[in-house]
Amino acid sequence: GEVEHRATSDGDGPVALLPYADGADGVGLSAISYTETGAPIPLLYGASDVNEINTGDVYVNVGGDGTGMYAAALGAGSVYMSNEGTVTVHAGGSATGMQGLADSSYGTIEILNSGTVSAISNDNAIGITATDIGDHGTITIDSSGSLEVTSYDSNALGVQGVTIDEYADVTIDVGDADIYGFTGALGVNVVTVGYDSDIDVGFNGYA
Repeated sequence: GEVEHRATSDGDGPVALLPYADGADGVGLSAISYTETGAPIPLLYGASDVNEINTGDVYVNVGGDGTGMYAAALGAGSVYMSNEGTVTVHAGGSATGMQGLADSSYGTIEILNSGTVSAISNDNAIGITATDIGDHGTITIDSSGSLEVTSYDSNALGVQGVTIDEYADVTIDVGDADIYGFTGALGVNVVTVGYDSDIDVGFNGYA
């Protein structure tokens, strides 16, 4: 299938339920799981997990900030994202190709890209990013496909993994990547804030 999201400010949009707006933000695919604090443990394993898979084309073109694929497990659960197709983001503000978030203990984020991810913007541009806030969190990012990140006026970053709590693990493998930033460009960035966290990064393509 195909997902297309446009929000422009050329003044030619229809004056209807959804008129075009200057600086509007947009997300192509979004999946969020939210679990209340103190909620009973579900009978089924993985009831709070988020699985987001794209095998087609996702196209986002916005005047503000744009994200191609976004998945979050809040309160409990883990995130699995896979792009086997094409994710393209054009943004007047910042652009992000794929973004995952988990904030509970032992939450994991796994992001796979075997297709093509393009993030092109005037402001900051990021190809793939994951943030794990809970303790004992795990981030795994494997981009064996193509990654194109371009910022015409600011910084460009290919792949990023961020963990906030202790005993976290981050593993990142990147294949082909084309990163261009007007003020700065970086292929892989990993930030671990908590105690006793492990990092493993492999870069097998070009940047």
